[in-house]
Amino acid sequence: MATAAADSADNDYNALKKDLQRRIANDGHPDKSELQALHDADTKRVITASQAQRACEP
Repeated sequence: MATAAADSADNDYNALKKDLQRRIANDGHPDKSELQALHDADTKRVITASQAQRACEP
């Protein structure tokens, strides 16, 4: 379960990052809320990965 949450958070982060990179490549500029969403997704990704690692330790 912990690894599934970590995988989901990682997928969410990667999707947001890819979307922002695509916007920037098309001469778009992300606004503060989009950058904050990416930051929040990265934080969630790190936290869930850490929790999964602790849950899977012997």
